[in-house]
This record gives sequence, structure tokens and C-alpha cells, in this order.
Amino acid sequence: MARALDPHKKEAIMTAARMIFIRDGYRAAKMTDIATEAGVAAGTLYLYFNSKEALSNALSEDFFNRCALMIDQYVPHIADENGLTQYIDSVIQIARDEMPVLSFARIESFEKAGKGKEVRKELSIRTANHLQKLMEEKAIRNYDAIALADMMGGMLHKVIMSCVVEETFDLATHKATAIRILEYALFESRNEN
Repeated sequence: MARALDPHKKEAIMTAARMIFIRDGYRAAKMTDIATEAGVAAGTLYLYFNSKEALSNALSEDFFNRCALMIDQYVPHIADENGLTQYIDSVIQIARDEMPVLSFARIESFEKAGKGKEVRKELSIRTANHLQKLMEEKAIRNYDAIALADMMGGMLHKVIMSCVVEETFDLATHKATAIRILEYALFESRNEN
């Protein structure tokens, strides 16, 4: 009978991989170094991840799972006082936290496997479901929920790329502008005359 894999070892391996990928770069990182950092034998590492690419894909998947949790935590509250700001701050924070991982992660292999498009769609639908509930409660203006989720996601993606990843523009200005645009689009009572 096959022994069940230990979720704590898997997490230790992923944490070690993050550190080694950031320190050495994806190409130079060695699975043996990751195993040593995780405190497991190299053979044990391969029980969990059969290749460096599989490990990188797992890190990408973990990132998207944390995005889903963030959506569930913040999107239902965007109509609350400071709720929209808290949501945008959480998006910015997860991007900052994960930027080193995303810079080395083999997102292209994740994309080639068809997972990227699928996961982005799931995140949009998850966001749209929360937005639909807010529209039904008349907490925000009525739109097509999927289109609204995509528009919000696109705007926040641009803020992240321009201000966090590329550092081309001032984050505070872009964040304030995104909040103002979304408040205008979402909330009748918050609009300036």
C-alpha cells in the first residue's frame, strides 16, 4: 500500500523552492539544493515533484489559490466603507509578496499546459459571483458580472504591471485613480456632481 504524502513536507519543499529560485534563479536552481533546504532527501523531493518544472507549476498554482482566497475575503466587502481600498491594497500586497516568485516561475509552462487561462477564468467567475450578489443587494450598480469582474481585473493588472513590477509610474497616483474610477462606476452615492 502506498504511503500518503505529508502535506507539511510538500509545503517545506515549496518554501525551499521559492527561496532557492529567488537566490539562484530558476535555470541555476538544482533539485538537490531544494531538497537540502527543505530538509528532505532528493528521492523524497521527487515523490512530490517529478521535475523542476512541476515544482514551478505548483508554485504558480499556489499563487492562484491565494488569489482566490483574497477574492473571497475582500470582494464581498467592496461596498463597505474603505472596502474597495482594502481590496485594491490586498491585490497590491499579493503582487508585491509574489513578485519574486512570479519573476522566476515558469508561467509559460503553466500556460502551455492550459492551466493559466483556466485559472484566470475561474478567478473571474469567482469575482463575478461576489459582484453579482452585491448587485442583487443593490450595494453596487448593475452590470454584467463577468464583464465587470474582467474590467476590474484588467485595471488592477495594469496598476500592478506599471507600478509594482515595472515601477514605471507612481503607485499612489495609480491606486488613487483606480479607486476613484471604480467608485464612480460602482457606487451612485459616492459620485461627485
